[in-house]
Amino acid sequence: MRYIVSYVFTFFLLMAFATPTMAWVQYRGDAESGKVSGVRNSDRVVTIGPVDAQDEFALQEVSWGERSDEPCWFEVRTTDLTSTTSSTDTPNNEVSRCGQFGPTERSKRSVMYGGGRYDYTAATTQPVYITGLRVCMNKRRTRIKGIQIEGKQPNPDYESLTILTELDEIDGVINRPRKWQANCSDHWGRWSRCGRNQVAVALDIHFEGGLQPRSATGIAVQCRTLSREGTLVRPTD
Repeated sequence: MRYIVSYVFTFFLLMAFATPTMAWVQYRGDAESGKVSGVRNSDRVVTIGPVDAQDEFALQEVSWGERSDEPCWFEVRTTDLTSTTSSTDTPNNEVSRCGQFGPTERSKRSVMYGGGRYDYTAATTQPVYITGLRVCMNKRRTRIKGIQIEGKQPNPDYESLTILTELDEIDGVINRPRKWQANCSDHWGRWSRCGRNQVAVALDIHFEGGLQPRSATGIAVQCRTLSREGTLVRPTD
């Protein structure tokens, strides 16, 4: 009996000082599409990004390019929820309606947190997940000419998400990164947003019809809900 008591005491003592098992946020439920920013074209929608239930990725960067002034190529960069690194190696990460020559290099734009002008995010080891975007249209409002994003960043304990909104300003500058082409008319559409505790996992790109190159006219985010399981700790690379 004495040995049993000693064993039980030792077991609970070790458990008390043991390092918590690393767990992470996981997705709950299927992806949900948000409202379209720009012009909807339901007959010609292409989804890019890892939307399968077994995937654990979130969008971190959106890139696009043009051919003959037509916004016809889009690519997303994702972040694994178990890591702080980003990648374009996930399946179904791009779409082109530019024809055989693709977009021109000089037309390419990318928008992300930590990506330059109109972004004053402090250096951090924690990722920022895209949770919404809106597009800028040309004067005729028939083509996408700019993209602005907003995001959420996990708190240090990863128990909740902190949204980066217009209230997060540095020297009076709104911290919502954006990039655009020269002929953006400064007509920014409504936001396509995820709900509470959701992050974007894919984009629905709405294209016009006709011959290629074909312009994108609108974008909607596809979102999934994050759930917390176990003891969450900051990831390491």
